[in-house]
Amino acid sequence: MKGVINTTTLAVYHMRRQQQSQGDSSKGSVVITCSVAGIQRFRAVDYGTAKHAVLGFMRGMKQLLAEHDVPVRVNAIAPSWTRTGVVPEAVMKQLGVSLQEPSAAGRAAAGLMADAARDGQMVHVADGRYREIEEAVLLPASNAIVPESGELEDTTLRKMMQVMNGVYKDKV
Repeated sequence: MKGVINTTTLAVYHMRRQQQSQGDSSKGSVVITCSVAGIQRFRAVDYGTAKHAVLGFMRGMKQLLAEHDVPVRVNAIAPSWTRTGVVPEAVMKQLGVSLQEPSAAGRAAAGLMADAARDGQMVHVADGRYREIEEAVLLPASNAIVPESGELEDTTLRKMMQVMNGVYKDKV
């Protein structure tokens, strides 16, 4: 998780500098590797925790970059079992679980980088099939439990931060 935070922050910094120095108006693109373990219950506690954190980081960065008009998009991929050398292939074969090729995850990342309309999305990659689940599944589920006030917690947090910085003009 620390590596994801440091690398993403460094990438955003350099993308902004490059855009400013070259007068480039296009948005930069960062794709973070989450995992299906970041959206499911997963008994490898340390790994699952890190991957849930990656999803939370991507979501928070999406809000922060948009709030400050930073011209960088941030997305994530959530691959399922992939042939990486970390997973013992012989065991997976014995279990009847096929591993997808790393190129499947690579294609998902390339697709997110190439499509300028994609920002704050997470694509699940399983058996070489792709499905965007952040906007299609996760956000609608979280929006279904919005408090009676109708205000999302992130909206309240933004207002609270403005009040604390002496910026918010409405009565609180």
